[in-house]
Amino acid sequence: FFEGGFLPDFMQTLQYWHDQGIRMFKFDFVDLTAATPKAMATLSKDEIIRRNTDAFRDALAAFRTKNPDVVIEGFNGFGGTLDSTSYPFPFKDPVDLRWLSVLDAQYSGDPRPGDVPEMSFWRAMDIYSDHQVRRFEEAGLPIERIDSTGFMVGKTGTIYYRGMHAWKGALILMMARGGWMNTTHGNLELITDQDARWFSRVQSLFLHLQSEG
Repeated sequence: FFEGGFLPDFMQTLQYWHDQGIRMFKFDFVDLTAATPKAMATLSKDEIIRRNTDAFRDALAAFRTKNPDVVIEGFNGFGGTLDSTSYPFPFKDPVDLRWLSVLDAQYSGDPRPGDVPEMSFWRAMDIYSDHQVRRFEEAGLPIERIDSTGFMVGKTGTIYYRGMHAWKGALILMMARGGWMNTTHGNLELITDQDARWFSRVQSLFLHLQSEG
């Protein structure tokens, strides 16, 4: 980000899509350690991260100033350890609260098994998402700006081939955690029309609560 032509080109691309009507952007797997061979030979890893972070954050701030209607969320790469629920606090990978100046929300990790044994494997995944939201809140993120991404259904290894198992509890818990941005991932074609009506009812119940803070 901090040298060369990548960042200006990237921001031009974002502006192009905004001009086409896109208003929401999600950044995932940002690599703030990336650098040219010359920079890697002359700068420390911490300095590279600092320069990349400052350059990207400044560019996003300018983008938001020009386009105040955008919504931006940060996924992997913006801080916070996501591996498991067994590590000590504070995070080994600290949460940089300065990202809150340009991100509307930050996610706290894809669902995965927590370290608390449960009779139901899916409940162990709910515990992971609960734990992550509390950790991020303890680190200083406002709870309404934490996306637990706690609801995923699907046929892939990313979601442990869960299909639609225990999906209603996962949805209620995601909404109840208090985030104002709740990302839904997976094979959405598995959700039937009847499921979608139930999904909508849950969202409508929590919408009023969220609007009241």
